[in-house]
Formats: sequence, structure tokens, C-alpha cells
Amino acid sequence: MNVSSSSFSSRATHQDVTILTKDNYLLSAKVYEPSTPPTSDRFKKTAIVGSAIGVKMSFYHDFACFLQQNGYRVVLFDYRGCFESKNLLYNKYNLHLPPTDLISWGKFDIPAVIDYVEQIDQAATSNYNRHNTTKESHVVMSDVVFIAHSISGKSICFTPKHYLNKICAIVCVASQSGNFTHQTRILSKMLFFFVCYLFCPIMTPMVHTLPIWTMPSDCAKQSAQCGRYSEEVFGAFPKETSDLQQYLNCPVLFYALRHDILGDAAAVKFIFNYFTVNNMKNYRPLHEPTSTIGHRDYRTVTEVLADRANLYHFLHHFIYLNRSLGKRLGHFGFFKKQKGMMSGVWHHLLTFIDNAVDRKRRERDSSTTSLDGPHSLPPLRHSKL
Repeated sequence: MNVSSSSFSSRATHQDVTILTKDNYLLSAKVYEPSTPPTSDRFKKTAIVGSAIGVKMSFYHDFACFLQQNGYRVVLFDYRGCFESKNLLYNKYNLHLPPTDLISWGKFDIPAVIDYVEQIDQAATSNYNRHNTTKESHVVMSDVVFIAHSISGKSICFTPKHYLNKICAIVCVASQSGNFTHQTRILSKMLFFFVCYLFCPIMTPMVHTLPIWTMPSDCAKQSAQCGRYSEEVFGAFPKETSDLQQYLNCPVLFYALRHDILGDAAAVKFIFNYFTVNNMKNYRPLHEPTSTIGHRDYRTVTEVLADRANLYHFLHHFIYLNRSLGKRLGHFGFFKKQKGMMSGVWHHLLTFIDNAVDRKRRERDSSTTSLDGPHSLPPLRHSKL
């Protein structure tokens, strides 16, 4: 049952943990166990939140509490080289420290968090079997949802296919291309040209951590490198991102926000089209009858929430938060309680990931039954665009 705005509380308990990656780097993380334990192991679900540049994991506390009170285990973490994970090296005296670049964020950090979620599930099952001698239970893994903010939409591109197959839904908020030609606003073009062609190339050889962003210089160097390619991260690192385009087979939801100088809608749409190579797409601008996205059905968040079937049948969604809604949220306001929850976009996101988790479970159930049985999935619809 969804938590209403009036009953929501940000006073939730969480556990501070450290997660060891495969290349021996320690990450700092926070784990929020669901307020209401699932009735069965098959109903376990976990949301992993990837942060933006220069944003601490504590920034997403209210959002994590919201998901926690709606039955999700939530894992927040700082990428290597950032904030609380900056000094948590496995061996600080090691002269060959693991790289702190964008590729490592997706290749090692995100898989390490997914592995940690599986370890929690295995430990819970072992504990259950130890106290229940009547019947031994087998390990049932959580349904994992990855929620990316800004640059995390790029870091997931480097995640190996083995881990992409474990994710049942991906949500990207303001995850934009850094190429200045993909921007539509003059100010955005000037900003990304300055960052990719001047600021990062000059600063990264001089410092280990960029000022303002508190971002590792290696990561900033690769981000700027992506911004100098017409195909962005997919052109700069075609081999490293090939798994995403070939093996990603889960529902995807992208949010673009109007008046977002850091995440222009056209730049967000560019990344979205690489995530979704097939034609099962649904473009829907909200709150603005003068949008240029190209869809005639302009509705409010409340009206879209009422149409749960639409969020279920389409695999890939591009939502343009327009008019006063997009202006109020901006690049960072989506995850703030006073803006994100009160405007209804948190419930919109919750509806999508709930449907994605439900689809994944029905697919598992249908694998043991005939396609014509009661658990068969409804046919998917093609977009009419």
C-alpha cells in the first residue's frame, strides 16, 4: 500500500555498512530495511540509488524513507573517491590503488552493491533455516531496481551483463548527455563546452579531486571525454558499454525536467534512446500543452498515475516534467521531500517500479506454467508515435 503525503515520516532507521568491491575498494553505504517485512521471500524487493556528481548519499535520505515505508529495502552509497567512500580504501598504503574513474563506478561499484544485497538475502535465509528445523527454505533473491540520478545514468552503462540481468527496472532522473551539441539552450551549450573542452582538460592533470564537484579527477576526465564524442559515452567507450545495448532487457523510465540547465530534455532523450533500442517506447510530456516532444496527450501526474495500465504495458518511458512542475523540481529537487513527494512524482516513480517488479515476478511464475495459463503476461503494446 502506497504511503500518502500526510502519513509519510523521514524518521526511519538505517544501518551504516561498508561494501568491498572486487578490486579491493571499500564503499560506504546505508541500508534501509523495509518498515513492513514482506509476507514471503518471493516478495522481497530492493532499490539501489546511484547519486549525482557532488551529492552525498545522505541527500537521498527522505526518498529512501519513502521507498522504505512502501516495502522496499533501500541501499544508498557513495561511489569510490567521493565523500565517505573517499578514504575507505582497502589498503591505504597500497601504491597501486584501484582506479577512481567512471568505468570503475559501473564495472565494480554497482556490481558490489548488488552482490551485497544478495549476501543479505542469503544471510536472512540461513538465519531462517537455523531457527526453523521443520522445513528448509531455499534462497530467494530480492527484485532489484536501480534508480540513477544524473551521472549514475552513465555509470550503469559500464555494468557487466551478468549484473544487468539481475536488475528488473532502471529509473534515470536527469541523466543527460554532456555533449554541448545535444543541448538546446544557449546557456547549457556554453556550460558543457566550457566543462568538456576547457575546465576538465586543464584541471584534471593538476588535482586529484576537482573543486566544487568533489569529484575524482579520473572520473571527471572520462566524463569530459564522453562529452567530446557525438555519441557521448557510447562513442567514447563503445567496447565497455556494449553489454548495456545488447543485454539490457528490463523496463526503463527516464525523467527530463524543464528549466534544468544541467539536464536539457533533448540531452536526456539522447541517452534514453541508447538505453532503449527497440520501438517499445512511450513519450509523455506532463503539465505543458506547448511541449515540442511530439505527443498530443498532455496530462498531469495525477492523471497518469490513474492509468496504471499504461505504465505496465510499455517497457520504456520518457517522461518530460514540464511547465511549473519541471521548474519547481529542477536538477536536484526531484529527490527533496517538499518538492518531489508533494508534487506526486515520487508516487509516479513508485507505480512504475512496482509494476516492473510485478512483471518480473509474473515472468518467473509463468516460466513454470504454460503460456496460456492464468499467470501469462498481457501482450505488450507498441507506441503510436
